[in-house]
Parts: sequence; structure tokens; C-alpha cells
Amino acid sequence: MEVATFFRYEGGTTLETVVSCGPDGLSAEHRIDGEPVEPETAGVATTALGKTYHRVVAAVDGDDVDYLFDGGWWAEDLADGSCEPYELDTITVEPNTWDDYPDGRSIEVTEVLWGQLDLRDVACPYLQPDIRQDAIDRGLDVDLDTCTVDFDHLRRATVRDSNWDRHLLEIGFDCGPFGLGEVWYVIDGVFVANDYYHPPEFGPEQYEEWALEPMRERYGDTVYDYRARAVEVDGEVYVFDVGRVRLDLNLETALKRDNCALVDWTGPPVAFEGATPGQLVWQTDWEVNTGLLGPECAGYSTCRKEISYWEASGRDIGLMFWLTSKPTTPVVLDITWDPTEVSIGDAAGGCADTNQADTSETLRVTIEPDDWPHQGGNTPPAGMITFATSGAGDGIADGDQITNIHVTVVDELSDPTYHNADDLVMTVTTVDRPDGAICH
Repeated sequence: MEVATFFRYEGGTTLETVVSCGPDGLSAEHRIDGEPVEPETAGVATTALGKTYHRVVAAVDGDDVDYLFDGGWWAEDLADGSCEPYELDTITVEPNTWDDYPDGRSIEVTEVLWGQLDLRDVACPYLQPDIRQDAIDRGLDVDLDTCTVDFDHLRRATVRDSNWDRHLLEIGFDCGPFGLGEVWYVIDGVFVANDYYHPPEFGPEQYEEWALEPMRERYGDTVYDYRARAVEVDGEVYVFDVGRVRLDLNLETALKRDNCALVDWTGPPVAFEGATPGQLVWQTDWEVNTGLLGPECAGYSTCRKEISYWEASGRDIGLMFWLTSKPTTPVVLDITWDPTEVSIGDAAGGCADTNQADTSETLRVTIEPDDWPHQGGNTPPAGMITFATSGAGDGIADGDQITNIHVTVVDELSDPTYHNADDLVMTVTTVDRPDGAICH
């Protein structure tokens, strides 16, 4: 049974992640322009409080661009086989609020949950009960209370539990000669879990034969993985979201330097992501091409924010904007203006027929997904939202008036991709006409 589909449309390419629940639990299929692709990683699953948490993610290595799919977190109930979306904002003050230290920092560990760890090198021996007691019995002069460990990268976040008590989450990353080596997860100084990759018993020859060659044959020299962990402590589930890890499988690179990159918070931005926020933008490119605006306004721009009209001016296509990406569901907009100074739509042009006390009017507009496609060129492209505008004639000698037109996304009625879109604001100067009396 298909339960959700995530779309991303960019540059003529449609990326889809289809999430389904079946007899074996949650699964995900990723498609480019409707054609299924075999992902490099189909997500990570971790278990806590009787549920399995999946990160539905995939990366596809294209010719010139890496296609990255992100369907978010999902929780699967192992008892009844159901699954549902599960995002970090259920346990964090703000979703994915992490402080990042790419150059590395230390973590102070005051307790280790030894039974939950996969450790080859015991970095905190004196926090282990038997070794600690032996050190006390022998009177050794060592710090028995704190273990300080340095990491190549560090990520920190403060979250609240179900009682709204604050907890510090820390993720320490170490790179090895072949990529990401080990990741530690620490809650309030308690070392609760770790992930260990590329064990040191692999020599260069074994790593080349067992790991690099099979992956290179399948994907080329770049592979993406996803690192995440759900940890249960005292009845609470804490989700550590490391993000995507990019590994360069070129052996020379692997032997000469650390080559792992944490894609979601270091390095250059990726070209496609599953939930890139949509925005409203003025489109001025065609006006530059036709000489109506200067070259400083070429391309997607917010520079066209000001316009002037005489009172009782003629109709003008002055309000022109579009959506930055194709929505999967309708986007609902509220356009608000002062009708005593500006006319919009069918009322544009000539004298205003409005009560001077009514200084705010709102027009609700719905943009359907099929309204979005557009082309470039020297004319306003198809898919652009356009409205006739003019200066309203009020018949009053009130001097020049400056008002704003606001274009706002109605979040509760719109595609979630556009929930954080900034308002468009155009400032209109209505120039007072000496013969304004024509509008009596």
C-alpha cells in the first residue's frame, strides 16, 4: 500500500520518493522522471520503544549532478505493522537545531552504557565498573570521573523530553583513512551508543578488494550513505540525525587523507533535495531582455519592489511573480492592498469606486500544480502569476501616497513546501493629480 510520495521538480527533471507499507514493513522506491532507480542507500533503520525509525533517503550518482532524495523520518510499529511520518520537531525545540563544529571539539563523558556499545578501542577505560574499582583499590592517580575525547567533527543540540526537561545531545565524528570511522552519541555526558565503520583490521589490500571494488563497480567513485541513530534512555527516544555522508572511493584519495564529507552541514550545497523550501519571487528576466529594466535586475530577483502610478491611471500589468518550483498540491495566496490608492484586477484603471474608510482589501488566489510550468524568452513566461494594476483615482487632493501590496502564502491551505515562503512586498507610490476632481 502506497502511503506517501515526495516530489522535487527542478530543471525539467522530476525526482520522486514513494513510501509504502507492506507485509515486510516500510519500503521506499525512488524514481527519476517516473523511471525507478536503484538507490545507493535506501535509508537507515534503528529500533527504540518497540518502533523502528527509518530515514527514507537515497542518492543517485548522475553524469553531472548527484540526485538526492529525502523522504524524512518514518516510524514503523513492529507490533501492528503500521508506519507513519516521524519528524524531529516532536522532540526538539526547533527541527534539526544543531550547532556544528567542523574543525572538531572534545566531548566530556561522565558515564558509559557499556552494554549498548560496539567498541574496538576502549577510550574511557576508567569509567568501566571493574577497571574503575581496580584503579580505586590500587590507589591510582587518574581521573575516575570524566573521560575527555577529541573528535574530528562535533555536532551539538539541546532538546526537551516529554517533561520539557532540557538534554544536551552530542555527536562526535572521527574520520579514518578510508572515510568515516566511528561516531559517538552522548546524552548529558552519558555515552549511550556508537557506530563503527571500516574496522582497523582491514588493511589497504583487504579494503580495496572487499569494499572499494564492489562499490566502485556499482556506483563509480562516489557513494552516499546516511548516518542516524534512535536511542532509548529512561523511556524517551532521542533521534541523532547525522545526515548524509559522502565517501570518495578513489583508493589514492583514501590512502592519502581522510575523505568523508558530512553533506548536510559541510561542503558545497547539493543540486537537488527532497524538501527544498519553495519561495515566491519576482521574475524580471524578460523585462531586462526587452529593455524595461537594467541588467542589475536580470534573473530571479526581488529588485522590482517599487512602482509609481498617477491617480486614475490606465491599466498596467504591474504585479508579476511566480513560484520557484512546481508544487505537488495547490498553493493558496492572499494578495492584500489599499483600494483607496491602488486598483488590482478587473477594477484596475480609472477612478476608484470605494469607501475611503476601507483601506484594506484581500484577493485570494489558488495556484494549481499544472499552472506552474514556464518557459523563458522575451515575453512574460507561461506559469507567471500576473494581475492588472493601476493608481486609484480618489478625487481628493491628498498629495502623493505610498502604500504596499503584500502577497502571502496561506500556510494551512497550501503545499507544505511553501509554508516558510517569504511575503512579496511591492511599494506603490500613487502620485496626486492636479485634476483629481475628475473622479468626483
